[in-house]
Amino acid sequence: LSAFDLGVVAAEGLIMGLDRFESYKTKKKSSRDKLSSFVVLGNGFNSEELKSGLDRGEILGQGNVCARQIANHPGNYMTPSQLAAEAQAVAAEAGMECVILDEPELKEKGFGGICAVSAGSAENCKMVQLFYRGKPADKTVHLAIIGKGLTFDAGGISIKPAQNMHMMKFDMCGGAGVIGAAQII
Repeated sequence: LSAFDLGVVAAEGLIMGLDRFESYKTKKKSSRDKLSSFVVLGNGFNSEELKSGLDRGEILGQGNVCARQIANHPGNYMTPSQLAAEAQAVAAEAGMECVILDEPELKEKGFGGICAVSAGSAENCKMVQLFYRGKPADKTVHLAIIGKGLTFDAGGISIKPAQNMHMMKFDMCGGAGVIGAAQII
């Protein structure tokens, strides 16, 4: 294990381990998220490499927590508009471009399948695009990440058994993962 790797796993594990989804609890179970410092014992490790790894692990942990937090909201909260708002917030914080296509635009551009699934919902569907350009002058796309962000209330008829219906809110985890990855990037 290198000093860099030790730093990554220590920071990422700590941040993810402290994550608690308590948004809907009136009485929070833990105050562990108020940790002000921690010590990594790595005798003989290069301290610069360790610090670099800790920085990377912090970024990775925060992106993973972002995706988790989005995914854990119930379907009546994490609607297409709310998912788009989460993406906009990450984009604004990171200085990325965020384009949100609403249902009329999607119909006009020929995205009939998405619009058809959305027909059963009271809320219009959305398609979110996040753009990060590390070198603004270079218009070449070097990486594209795509994730399904189908929120639970998107409409359509469910033919799945009712037994695990509460898990359907996780259909949008591909989109949540992309938003978390965008934050990391």
